[in-house]
Amino acid sequence: MRTVELDTKNLFAVVVNGKKVYCKGANWIPADALAGRISKEKTRDLLQSAVDANMNMIRVWGGGRYEADWFYDLCDELGLMVWQDFMFSCNIYPSDRDYLANVRAEAVENIQRLQHHACLALWCGDNELVGALTWFEETRNDRDRYLANYDRLNRTLEEALHDTDPGANWWPSSPCAGPLNFADTWHNDGSGDMHFWSVWHEGRDFEHYRDVAPRFCSEFGFQSYPSMDVINSFAAPADHNIAAPVLEALDQFVFERQLHRQLEELLSEPSHPLPVDEASEDLGDPLDRPGLTLERITRDGEVWRLPPRWSPDSKKLAFGDMRQRLRWVDVETGELTDVDRGDYASIDEYRWSPDSRWLAYYARDTGLMKIPVDGGPTQKIATASATRRPAAGRVEDQVPILLLDPRLRLLNGHAKCSFLGLRQNGQSYGRCNRLTGPLPLLASF
Repeated sequence: MRTVELDTKNLFAVVVNGKKVYCKGANWIPADALAGRISKEKTRDLLQSAVDANMNMIRVWGGGRYEADWFYDLCDELGLMVWQDFMFSCNIYPSDRDYLANVRAEAVENIQRLQHHACLALWCGDNELVGALTWFEETRNDRDRYLANYDRLNRTLEEALHDTDPGANWWPSSPCAGPLNFADTWHNDGSGDMHFWSVWHEGRDFEHYRDVAPRFCSEFGFQSYPSMDVINSFAAPADHNIAAPVLEALDQFVFERQLHRQLEELLSEPSHPLPVDEASEDLGDPLDRPGLTLERITRDGEVWRLPPRWSPDSKKLAFGDMRQRLRWVDVETGELTDVDRGDYASIDEYRWSPDSRWLAYYARDTGLMKIPVDGGPTQKIATASATRRPAAGRVEDQVPILLLDPRLRLLNGHAKCSFLGLRQNGQSYGRCNRLTGPLPLLASF
């Protein structure tokens, strides 16, 4: 006798033969971007890896595909439960009569095909369609209309499931707080299942994982680099560096800087500053200066967003405020200067030049820019498009043009530094990255 139930009364639990099972697993996307290269043998190896990692559930993610019959046969054999999404994900779908008829036919076909599998634990209506109601200008401006539109699609899938397999377990969406509950289950952990992406997407510290206790966390994680076997399939040994253009071109640029920052915080060795010049000295607490107070700097009661940074000559302090403005203050006069930009939201990083004559910043919409403190025009060092797709070239040809952190640390006989700009093959590219190797040559401002 085998029964599988979904208990959502004050919890979210899969109950097998009357016993609650602690589900451990991962989300499953197609095993290859090219469907013709997917094989039963490679898929078995991946699923076996899940079993070897003590997983007992696989979620077939709604942004992928309905897998072949033999996939579910393998899960039956290996004892892996399957959370099966219907194939709707991260978007807004039509709800006219013809489209919904087609949706129902597709759903019924797959329910009939899969309903006999012992591995099948539950069906889920979609992936993140409720969240998508807040992602687009059209849906935000007319939420009621698009919510009704979504409900028609979701109800079509629910009715198709219950009409075809009345005993199947149904969950409306993922993440979801419950039937007809459209709460924010990216941040609320009180009911249903949760997608927790605050650490990766919102830049929270890794410790923030301890601040939530979801009933069932169906998605969470952090960007990772591929295995070396995969990297070797497209990158030469000379490009085995996170700063290599071939890796940069394949990276998720939006999150790349966050990954490097988190890795730096997680893996950095004890800091032993190497005093190379005046700029390398630890300047201490930014507010620990005679006559300089938080109130004097933030006259409008603003809160800093970007960390404050002293100019190497200690005469100016730059900071980013809660309004996402990049500013600097003259310590002697108290005069505030704003960066000449119309949109400050995309500024990701900034640093002073070693001679204190320039303030450089990187913004994802404009690229790498530098501003003279004497009031001259802002200069563009590299465009945003160039920063996303650097030209092909060897890592050895890259030279940092702006140090992010002038404090160099000794590591295995080499200096380790961060840099915001690269000069490669005669052209400049903006980045926010970390390089380990011999002390690089600094181009002058």
